[in-house]
Amino acid sequence: MPKVITALLTGAAFLSSIAAYAVDGVTLIDQAMVSASGGFPLQIKEPGSYRLSGNLVVTSGPNSIPDAIHILSDRVTLDLNGFSITAPGAPANSAITDAGTSHEGIAIRNGTINGWTTAISLADCKNCTVQQMILYGNRNGILIGPVAMVGANVVEQQVVPLGFSVGIQTGINSTITGNTISGFSDDMASKCPSLLVGNLMADGWGGLSACTLYSNLPN
Repeated sequence: MPKVITALLTGAAFLSSIAAYAVDGVTLIDQAMVSASGGFPLQIKEPGSYRLSGNLVVTSGPNSIPDAIHILSDRVTLDLNGFSITAPGAPANSAITDAGTSHEGIAIRNGTINGWTTAISLADCKNCTVQQMILYGNRNGILIGPVAMVGANVVEQQVVPLGFSVGIQTGINSTITGNTISGFSDDMASKCPSLLVGNLMADGWGGLSACTLYSNLPN
């Protein structure tokens, strides 16, 4: 076989080992794909739709473990597809995060996150959505920037941590509807004006039923 063709086929095989695609063109993510792409944190740098096709378990040394996923682009949809992202056995930072970069139009939905300092950290992003997530055993649940849509999530802190913790925190002009939040020092912290409707808060140190003029939240 000619060397050029052999090289092309080898390159194609390598790329296919990193990114698999569903029939609808969605990029599939699983433990093997993350390992092939260099390990955690997996960096999403291009707009598009991404879907878990298996659980992600993030482990490292005894003292700390890396983030699971860094979203570094606008217009990214991440569907956990009913799977989970867990960090057993060691202190962990964030499962899904913007890594301190400002983006728009990120959507995360339909899965479980357990064992992190912060489950979802999109505090520098706007026009973002988090829906139908089950977040438990994380010190903080959802930290998200302005003009957010946060709906139909279950956010529970099963063991009350020392110090401050928050279930859902949003920036200005956000809509927070139909969530169940419990066990945090602040179940909800949303900067006014925002719309809070039909949320159930229980068993925490405190809970808010309306937005508050928090000076330290994103504008």
